[in-house]
Amino acid sequence: MALGMSRRYYTSFAKRIAAPSPKAKYCSSRRRFSVERERPVIVPYPEPANWLARSMILLGTGVGLAFAAYFYLGRPPIEAKKTSTAAVRPERITVGGPFSLLDQSGKVVSNSDFFGKWSLIYIGYTHCPEDCPRQLEKIASVVHQLGKSIVPIFITADPERDNAVQLKHYLREFHPGFVGLTGKPSDVRPVLWKFRAFFRKTDEDRSDYLVEHSSNVYLMNTKMECIKVFGPEYHDKALVDAITKEMTKAAAMEGTQAL
Repeated sequence: MALGMSRRYYTSFAKRIAAPSPKAKYCSSRRRFSVERERPVIVPYPEPANWLARSMILLGTGVGLAFAAYFYLGRPPIEAKKTSTAAVRPERITVGGPFSLLDQSGKVVSNSDFFGKWSLIYIGYTHCPEDCPRQLEKIASVVHQLGKSIVPIFITADPERDNAVQLKHYLREFHPGFVGLTGKPSDVRPVLWKFRAFFRKTDEDRSDYLVEHSSNVYLMNTKMECIKVFGPEYHDKALVDAITKEMTKAAAMEGTQAL
């Protein structure tokens, strides 16, 4: 009987030893069996299949490192950035500038010839069907109300057709004080760009083409500096009030500086 029990015990013990996991280990010092777990097998990460995959991995790593270096090392401190931004003043947009063109009598006229008087400048062309006549009539009304203290100036946006004779016959229909300015296209266009005026020909193949252009009125002070720009929505009374206000303000500033 004892022999049968020992055989059954030996068979069970042999099965436990033969099992792959967990493993049985006999500890003779403590006269008991201990269970030893198998250690996990670490599977290495599969390498890229070809050189293109390796290149993409290296490229992505390099870009990530470069971005991290710029973000953490190349970026200026926030406090210093705020301080430098606060010290910078916004630049003033300059409208207008020096010019030298021909008037309706063929005489060379520059911006310095208008120093000492206020002036209103309008940019258009004599073949304009609607906008130019409407704006010129408005400017003539303003000049009639303000008198000789202001000079109306008309700069053509179509120098190919608006020569001195054409300007003379055209402007006298609105006000005798109008000064018309024209010249070569290479001389007129830079002046229009200085005033940030928009102009573009349409149907250039035809002789009766139109010119799309902005329809603003520029108020210039006695130094030929642009003080204000009026859009086409201003009527003559509003223009007179705004111009009178600017003249009064300038006179007060000149009086203060003289004191």
